[in-house]
Amino acid sequence: MTENNLEQLGLTKEEAKIYEALLTHGPQTAGFLCKQTSIKRGLVYKTLERLTRKGLVESGEEAVAIFSPKHPLELKKLLDKQKKEIEAAEQAYKSTVNRLISQYNQRLERPGVSFYEGLEGMEEVYNDIIQTGQKSYLLRSGFESKFNNSLPPIIKRFMKKKVAAQLTTSAISPNDELNRRVETPAYDAANLIERKTIPKEDYTGTVEINVYGSKTAFLSLGNELVSVVIESPQIAEAMKQILGIVAKNKSQS
Repeated sequence: MTENNLEQLGLTKEEAKIYEALLTHGPQTAGFLCKQTSIKRGLVYKTLERLTRKGLVESGEEAVAIFSPKHPLELKKLLDKQKKEIEAAEQAYKSTVNRLISQYNQRLERPGVSFYEGLEGMEEVYNDIIQTGQKSYLLRSGFESKFNNSLPPIIKRFMKKKVAAQLTTSAISPNDELNRRVETPAYDAANLIERKTIPKEDYTGTVEINVYGSKTAFLSLGNELVSVVIESPQIAEAMKQILGIVAKNKSQS
């Protein structure tokens, strides 16, 4: 095991040098480690304290402290701990990043753009709609997606969360088979949806549009299956007005 390998496991350069020296020479005093590693005495003691907290070094009760390395398998415990900390940090990031981006964009008046891939990315967008906690506006794609078999469970989970949060949706749907078979008045009432239906040929695009809060999400159901979310109050307001105009014109035609 080299010092570089130890650094890749999360040890500092000094920690790696001292632990490697203890593994090579066995239990030693701080003075010996100072000479062996060319690290200043004060930093040697601080490094030994850190290694002790990490569970890689222990010391005896002699008048002159002797420091011993613990078994290298303790490195696996350290790695597992780091993994848990990273996972916790990722969860914290996911739960706060949208709010922080929103604050950043509002302060600097810049649109923010987030990019998601795959079905997991779509579900992240739907979860973001729930977290925003506001009425959403939807233009459903009339495109027969090759992902139609895998989309229903995601939509079902989203609707369950949306109803639980009492979030309403103003929707526009093409008059296709899905609209006739699933999007019934009973379905819409149960899922807090106010829907306008347009002729199928009026919108054959592969992109679903969701507008919520200050965000506009474009979910492409084509071969790429990607989702793009734009954070901009101006763009969101414009999209709401556009969808409102479409719904109003179609209801009058």
